[in-house]
This record gives sequence, structure tokens and C-alpha cells, in this order.
Amino acid sequence: MARGRVLLTVLTVLLVRISPVFLPGVSIEPRTLRVSTDAKAKKSPESLEPPKRPMSGFLRYMQEMRPSIAKKLPKGAPVSEVAKEGGRKWRGLSAAKKKPYEEAAEEEWDEYREAMAEFKAQGGVMPVKKKRGAKKQRDPNMPKRPLSAYILFMMENRPKFVKSLPADAKATEVMKEAGKRWRALTAATKQKYDREAANLKKEYVKRLDAYKAQLA
Repeated sequence: MARGRVLLTVLTVLLVRISPVFLPGVSIEPRTLRVSTDAKAKKSPESLEPPKRPMSGFLRYMQEMRPSIAKKLPKGAPVSEVAKEGGRKWRGLSAAKKKPYEEAAEEEWDEYREAMAEFKAQGGVMPVKKKRGAKKQRDPNMPKRPLSAYILFMMENRPKFVKSLPADAKATEVMKEAGKRWRALTAATKQKYDREAANLKKEYVKRLDAYKAQLA
């Protein structure tokens, strides 16, 4: 009987130490979890995006004026021609007319500098631009592409176009004049250059086939 009481006492002590929650009348204080007070998790430097560079005064001007500039050029004029004409018009603007574009650009640059400082303070790293691979060397034995009908017309008549323009005319103005005269040609006159271009293309295809046969 005494032995049974001793065992009961030992079991009671073990239960208190291991799991006091099973004993009636015993209260257990709940544990409190420590939660970070930061509302936002910090981003890793790799996930940060650098701020975009703002546009210059000239680019802001071009964004606004590009449609009207392109409208005055020949239909289908390349982007490079539109940019050149835009640059010419920008250089001709007075300081007063340039001022709104330049002031807006400077304001954006101030914001960009602040954003960039914040970006770097957070550990941001500017992405490294990939270097372009070396340009593939053209095989000197490969036949050159034939000239188009328009280029043949241009080569034949360029001296006339230059002579009809002012002495200080730029190359872009010569090209503009050539395009205007080419579009004004009759179908019969154009046919001469089309036939010549077609013959050059036939010769090109023959030479290209022979070239490819040598490589095979």
C-alpha cells in the first residue's frame, strides 16, 4: 500500500514537470511571439529597379512636334530623316521657345537624381550593359546586292538635283528632292530603271548561286 502511494507521488511530480496543463487548477501563462515591427519586408538589392532616365529638352520637343515634322516630309520617310529635320528645326528655335522644354526636362532630372540617390542608398546596383559581339566579317567573295530602280535613277540624275538646289544644300535636302522627282516620274520613264534593276537582279542571283555552290 505504501509502495503504491510512492508511485502515485512520483507520477504526479512527473506530470507537473512534463505537462502541467493536464492538472486541474494549474494556470499556464501563454507565450508571446515576437513580431517584427517593420510593416514592409526589405527588398533585396537585386529586386530593386533603377529609375528611368528622363527625356532631354530636345526629345520632349520631338515627342510633341514629330507628327507635324513627318507630315511635311515625303511619305514613308525613314525615322533618321524625321530626326534630322527635327534637329534642324530645334536648332532654329529661339532661347525663349526652347525654355519650356528645357525647364520641364530639368525638373524631371532633379526628380531623377533624388530617385537615383534613394535607389543607391537602398543598395541598388545599376545593371551592366551587355557588350555587343564583334560584327561578323563579310566575305569579300560574296556577291553584293543589286541596286534598286530608285538608286539607279538617283545615281544618274544626282548632279542635276544638286545643281537645282542652293550651293549649301545638305545631303538630306538632295535626297528629299530626288524622292520628289522619282514620285513625279511617269510609269513609262520608271520602266527604264525597273528593267535595268531586274537585269542586275538576275545577274546577282546567278553569281550568288555560284558562290553558294563553292561553299557546299
